[in-house]
Amino acid sequence: MLIDKEIVRKRFGKSWLSYNQHASVQREICRKLAGLLSANERTTIGSLLEVGCGSGLLTNEILNIAKPREYYANDLVCAAENGIEQIFRNHRFNNWSFLEGDAELIAFPEQLDAVLSSSTMQWFHHLQAFLLKVHQALKPGGLFAFSTFGPQNFIEIKAACNQGLSYFSADEIREMLSANFDLLSLHEEQVQLHFHQPVDVLRHIKNTGVNALEKTACWNRRRLEEFEQNYPVSPTNDFRLTYHPILIIAQKKHE
Repeated sequence: MLIDKEIVRKRFGKSWLSYNQHASVQREICRKLAGLLSANERTTIGSLLEVGCGSGLLTNEILNIAKPREYYANDLVCAAENGIEQIFRNHRFNNWSFLEGDAELIAFPEQLDAVLSSSTMQWFHHLQAFLLKVHQALKPGGLFAFSTFGPQNFIEIKAACNQGLSYFSADEIREMLSANFDLLSLHEEQVQLHFHQPVDVLRHIKNTGVNALEKTACWNRRRLEEFEQNYPVSPTNDFRLTYHPILIIAQKKHE
């Protein structure tokens, strides 16, 4: 099933004010991705493109550890420009540009030193083609650092309503990268959030915009009751939501 990008744009647009407050897992992923860059001594960057900058969680982390010569920030939601403008201002960084649009379709700047992305690529239609696009935009030896999610992500939602994204495993992504990139670092884990009731899970998903598979945001009483009945109960009698982040640092092969 191809994801409707217009629904993705609308859902994340509506969750704009609540995202930073509720996206604790996504925030920690950005911290860890920046930490992997530091650990691999990859903080000296010239021109940088961030794909799916959103509210600027990764933008802020990157500017904490690096001062690129120029920073291109892309997002599907036009309101992202206003949010990250304040982040650049806080860091007294002026040489940046906002690129609105679908990262699978818009033209990328050329001869980039790095392409970064966090919690975005799981929404793409054709991941293999996007990886080739990144490869073509990077200089030889250029850096590709990103996070996405693996097959265990939101397994409870699938169990409750038989709906969810199709995720690639870390090994599958590694194989897609192997022709054009050298893998420098790969980290994956599973993180569980705990909730009192299944309806609290739905609120969390709505507040972080990740309900973008829903063509309608309306839940009637019968549908909500079925969701609550089918949602798995943990051994401690609470309700968990599993995130399965995959973090990768790769380098474009020298040709």
